[in-house]
Amino acid sequence: QMIVYRDADSELGQYENVEWAELPRDAVVRALLDAVIATGRFADAGLATNMTQPNLILTGQLRKFDLDRTSKPWKAICEVRLELRETFGTALLYGETLTATQPLAENEIAALPPAMSAAVSQVIRKAATEIASK
Repeated sequence: QMIVYRDADSELGQYENVEWAELPRDAVVRALLDAVIATGRFADAGLATNMTQPNLILTGQLRKFDLDRTSKPWKAICEVRLELRETFGTALLYGETLTATQPLAENEIAALPPAMSAAVSQVIRKAATEIASK
């Protein structure tokens, strides 16, 4: 997965020889699942495709996993939309769009992974806490 950045005038660019080690979507899903399990709130939690009849379904969309180079210092942005519903109901138990930004230690691509990890952690901690309260 190529690393894309947002530059002046919100133009998008990409680094030619730099990639994420895994798909950002997969990393965020795994972190969220681990955090929800760690709350101890649910008797069982896992991917819906691996479960027979879950009581609740959590869906989401990774909306931003960006390097924003329009600010000084550059910043990592993680934005996730999550919705928790009963499997056989219509009520929305939880619906939220969570965003976190983290400045990079220096304006270099090498500083992106730790900043993005911090932004993802902020979003995941908040989401897991709010989901566990439902």
